[in-house]
Amino acid sequence: MTKKQKFTEVELEQIKAIQEKLACTRKTAIRKFKQSLEAAKQAQPKPKAISKPQSQKTTNANRAAGIALFSLAGRPSREDFVKVYGESGPRLTWDQRAAMGVDAAHFQAALKSGKNVAPVVSE
Repeated sequence: MTKKQKFTEVELEQIKAIQEKLACTRKTAIRKFKQSLEAAKQAQPKPKAISKPQSQKTTNANRAAGIALFSLAGRPSREDFVKVYGESGPRLTWDQRAAMGVDAAHFQAALKSGKNVAPVVSE
């Protein structure tokens, strides 16, 4: 025995319209309604698949590049990043930091001048 399904008023109206259009029983109209829901569900775009993790070679190359830029910047501490880039400074990548206006090569100069390139948040 199948479980009875409760339909919303909008769904009941759609089922009634199918029943009148096809001149069929309520049971057949409900089946057609469920088929249309299933078709609409399949027509939706599928979410993108999660990309594969990088190979160890690529990961090591990216890490080496980041360490080289860290050394170029004078091995700054977490507090130094906060002084120059603001609260989010330690979490940013070197590309994001360069986009803010101070790259690794000019980090020490910005630190000495007290230059803060973090965007000001206005409320």
